[in-house]
Amino acid sequence: GERSAEGGAETGAGGGRHEVVLRKQTASQSFGIKVDYADGVVMQVLRASGGLVDAYNASAPAPRRLLPGDFIVAVNGLAGDSQRMVEAMQGELTVRLVVASPVDVEVSLEEGPLGAELLHNVEGSTLVIAGLSGG
Repeated sequence: GERSAEGGAETGAGGGRHEVVLRKQTASQSFGIKVDYADGVVMQVLRASGGLVDAYNASAPAPRRLLPGDFIVAVNGLAGDSQRMVEAMQGELTVRLVVASPVDVEVSLEEGPLGAELLHNVEGSTLVIAGLSGG
């Protein structure tokens, strides 16, 4: 069957969020998205190729494409629990994703203890600050 994908309207202030809708024709089709959900809240896109995301990205304007580094902040209205969002994508033929573009922040650290609990997926490009203490 023919693949269908479409984008929606801006959903957040500042232009940093947009909606991506991907529709499978059959359950065996792939969305073509690999994510990191280590922080438990959002999913970071590690790979967006193969499957329906290719057709979507080919037809979407550049600012609305789903790209590695983007963050999926909601799936079909579900937000705040990345594990549940992953599960919600697995059983659906149509997914409505709210996507936030990343913001690059450069931080310089002095030598010595950081006083921070850090989480990092070796395949990802994000460092999650899970906690802070004196340091």
